[in-house]
Amino acid sequence: MQYPKSWRAKEGQRPNVIQLLTSENGRGLDSIVILIKDLPLPPGPTLSEQELSDFFSPQSMREMIPDGASFVTTKPVILDGQKGGMIVFDQIQQRVDMQLSLRALQFVTVYKDKIIFVQCMAATEGNGQKELVDRFTRVEPLFRLVANSFVIHDQY
Repeated sequence: MQYPKSWRAKEGQRPNVIQLLTSENGRGLDSIVILIKDLPLPPGPTLSEQELSDFFSPQSMREMIPDGASFVTTKPVILDGQKGGMIVFDQIQQRVDMQLSLRALQFVTVYKDKIIFVQCMAATEGNGQKELVDRFTRVEPLFRLVANSFVIHDQY
């Protein structure tokens, strides 16, 4: 995956987090997280086209947002040739003594027995919704470019 040179990449420290990219050379509030999880399915064949369509339906995508988050929108997408979905949600997070307002643009796809998330987040300190929406509007094109550069090497 390609990302701006002004962002810092580091390995994830939490389960399933493959990589964490942070704006402003690692000091910024905007981030992109790559997560990979096992599909909660018994071993065997991969999902059928109908099962994938159901998995990425608006209702199923809406169920993927974290508890306490506010749904904004969802739509189907293709991520490196794989059927997927895109969901946008808002969330408030408390980090030590700082409250962050987040707007996440999450791309999701399934490959073999894994579910892959490219979670892009714009953040502001405090609770200002207009400031958050303005910031997200500025970085959303970058988030889409980064997600569009995502490659699943194993499929080639």
